[in-house]
Parts: sequence; structure tokens; C-alpha cells
Amino acid sequence: MNIMFPVLLRYSDVGLLLLRLMVAVVFFSSGLSHLKDPVGRSKSIGASPAFTGFLGSAEVLGSIGVAFGILIQLAARYRRRSSCGKRAFGEREGTAGTTI
Repeated sequence: MNIMFPVLLRYSDVGLLLLRLMVAVVFFSSGLSHLKDPVGRSKSIGASPAFTGFLGSAEVLGSIGVAFGILIQLAARYRRRSSCGKRAFGEREGTAGTTI
């Protein structure tokens, strides 16, 4: 493996945590805007206000789950075992964790 800056490998866990927190902030702010004004937001995305409220609550709850790492291992385990995940990520049957 050719790594450009090998000294930065010790910060990979912190980098992944910061990336996960940034994604959580984006989802949280988007979900909050859906929940604050569902009628106005539903017009901008072309959906019903009820669906916009559902979408906002799902985004807020999902962002909390991403920020705290809830069910991350379960999701990763499911992706490795599902054939859909194997096809999507270019893995062959019976070679869990390795790529083609």
C-alpha cells in the first residue's frame, strides 16, 4: 500500500469521528428545518406536509444515531452478509471483507 503521509495514520480514528459528526450535523440541521416549517419545506421539495414531518423526524433521529454510533456495527455486519451489499461493493460470494 502506498500512503502519501504515513505519519497521519495515527489520526485516522479522530478523522473518522469528525467526519461522522459533520454528517450528523448536516442531517440534524436539515431535519430541523423540515420540522420547523413542514408546509413551506414540503412545497420546496414537492411532498406532502405529513411526509415532510416524517422525513424531518427520521433525519433528526438518524443524525443522533450517527453522532453516537448507534447500530453502526449491526449495519456494517448486515452489509457484509447481504448479497445486495456484496454486489454494490464489488464483493464475491464467500469472500466477506475482501474486494475483487
